[in-house]
Amino acid sequence: MKKLTILCAAIATVSLVACGPSKAEIEAKEKAKQDSLISVARADSMANAEKMAAEEAAAKAAVDEAAAKTAEEAKVTEETKTTHHTTSSTKHTETTTTRPGASKEGDANKGGTPTRAGATKEK
Repeated sequence: MKKLTILCAAIATVSLVACGPSKAEIEAKEKAKQDSLISVARADSMANAEKMAAEEAAAKAAVDEAAAKTAEEAKVTEETKTTHHTTSSTKHTETTTTRPGASKEGDANKGGTPTRAGATKEK
């Protein structure tokens, strides 16, 4: 009886070992796992590359917009300066009139200050 029990235990042990995955099956399973990890890493890499490209395009657009805005402001400033110089150079014209027989020094205005129209203002 003892021999029969040992024989049955040995057969059960051999059966359990034989029913498990073979070395080739274990390697195939490991290879599939590695391939899966590689494909996930590749997908992540592609997503990161697309994200970086989008951020770079957005940054370039912001720089281009800022450059255009600066150029427009410079153009407006230049136009303003040109208009301002033209206007300011034609503003002030002063005329003084003298009476016949008056001297050039102080007799013309009788001590007053000249106005734009050429008349004198009394002090």
